Amino acid sequence: MVDGVEERPQVHNVLQHQHSENGIGASIASESPNTDETQIEYKEDENELNNSLRAIGEETTKLAEYIQQERNLTQDLSNLLVHVLRRLKTSFNIPPSDLTVVGPAKKIELTAEGYLRITRRDDSVNSRFLAEHSPDTVLSVMITVVPELEKAVESYRENITRRVTLLEKIKSELKSLQKAVSYGEKEKLKQTESNGVQSSSISNKVKDQTDKGSESWEM
Repeated sequence: MVDGVEERPQVHNVLQHQHSENGIGASIASESPNTDETQIEYKEDENELNNSLRAIGEETTKLAEYIQQERNLTQDLSNLLVHVLRRLKTSFNIPPSDLTVVGPAKKIELTAEGYLRITRRDDSVNSRFLAEHSPDTVLSVMITVVPELEKAVESYRENITRRVTLLEKIKSELKSLQKAVSYGEKEKLKQTESNGVQSSSISNKVKDQTDKGSESWEM
């Protein structure tokens, strides 16, 4: 019996060892990655990355087009505004609070020549052509200046209206004077012609009488 008792623990230990090995093997098998699933996930990530890169490329192309368009519009608007300002011979003082995009400033002026003159708080002056500033600055200037430009155009139109009215009045007076002068010249010409006819008639009468007198003497 002693031998039998001693052999049972060994059998039990062997079974435990086998179970433990089976457990370790199962855990290792469960922790081992599945190659097929990994490849599928990698392909999905790659496709997603490619889609993102493609979208970025398309947006970059659009962005470049809009940047160029914005630059062209900024140039065109600045040149058009300058042409109007020169024609109107006017400039605008822009409140610094309306143009914070250029930074702290004491005074901001858009001259009739199209220069944005910025006087800083230390009295230093920075003057550059409007088109040389950023699109944000140009847009802010337009938003502030366009309403004031309406008043400048109205004032310019009123000045032209006054000049036109005065010129029309002068033209009307000159026409009246022209008619008066022309009428006087015509009357003078008629009088001259009438005097000429009368002189010719008198001369003819004198000639006729002279001829008759000569004939009577001959007889």
